[in-house]
Amino acid sequence: MDSGDNEVTIDFSPLLRVYKSGRVERIFGSPIVPPSPEDPATGVASKDIDISPEIKARIYLPKLTNTTDQKLPILVYYHGGGFCLESAFSFLDQRYLNLIVAEANVIAVSVEYRLAPEHRLPVAYEDSWAALQWVGSHVLEDPGQGTVDFKEDSLASRIWVFVNPSAEDGVDDPRINPFVEKAQSLSSWGVRDFGEDHCFQIFDPETEKAKNLIKGMANFIKQSCM
Repeated sequence: MDSGDNEVTIDFSPLLRVYKSGRVERIFGSPIVPPSPEDPATGVASKDIDISPEIKARIYLPKLTNTTDQKLPILVYYHGGGFCLESAFSFLDQRYLNLIVAEANVIAVSVEYRLAPEHRLPVAYEDSWAALQWVGSHVLEDPGQGTVDFKEDSLASRIWVFVNPSAEDGVDDPRINPFVEKAQSLSSWGVRDFGEDHCFQIFDPETEKAKNLIKGMANFIKQSCM
């Protein structure tokens, strides 16, 4: 007798499917890769850690040229994927963070927050906040043109309701839509229009615009830490 494992109840192809049995098939996403003691292209080292029983992370350390003690800024990174896809341990995010860490000379902590629908929002926010607090506590202990369419029942809108069904304002929630009235202004962030698709710098970091964006982010981090 069919247990419902082959009956699809929610279909977000080509991204994700949920079956009647509760099984989640994540179609989109890059493969999981192990940490590396030294990335051959950048020299960045990475290592996996447990922040709590529920939250894991991958830490990235740039190749140090100075043999004396160095104090480096810390970048806390939350991967994309609509709160239901991808991983801190995916190939795309590892490749991207290796480039950012090498260019900006920072330590990065990539957070593996729990995903919907197994863990609906606000679990991902709570995991992300707990990870940020964990990073902050360790710092104190040791001082050493892409757009997202949220209109006309779009896929992005449906996924937001899927991962956060309790959101009172739907896709007008400032936690996901930076253009609503209650959202924080982006003007002070120096946001520029690169005229590219969503997450273009992660999918293909070798393009000229992607390199410029990565350099711009690295310079912003460096200037903020001076």
